[in-house]
Amino acid sequence: MFARVRLDLASTRQSVLIPREALVYRGSQPGVYLLQNNLPVFRRIETGLTQGDDVEVLANLETGVTIITRGASMITEGDQVRIARPSPRKAAGPGRGTVNGN
Repeated sequence: MFARVRLDLASTRQSVLIPREALVYRGSQPGVYLLQNNLPVFRRIETGLTQGDDVEVLANLETGVTIITRGASMITEGDQVRIARPSPRKAAGPGRGTVNGN
C-alpha cells in the first residue's frame, strides 16, 4: 500500500517575531519585559511557532515596542535598566513589524 500526499507548506501569515532570549516565564505564563522609562515591565504574551532563534507572538504584543532581550531572564520589575546600544531588529518577512531589542 502507498499513498500520495500533497501539502501546501507555502502558506504565510503576518506575525510578530521576537528573539528566543527575550522570552521569560512567570510560572507557566510566557511573556517579555517591555522597557518603559528605563524600567522593565512584564507583559504576558501568547506564543506560537518557534523556528531557530525566533518565537512567534500571537497576541498581546504590538510592533514598535521596545523589549529587553539580553539578560531578560535575570531581571525583575523595578530593576533600573540602561540601554547599552540600541539596535532595531526587523521581524522576518515582508509586511511585518519591527521589534526593538536591547
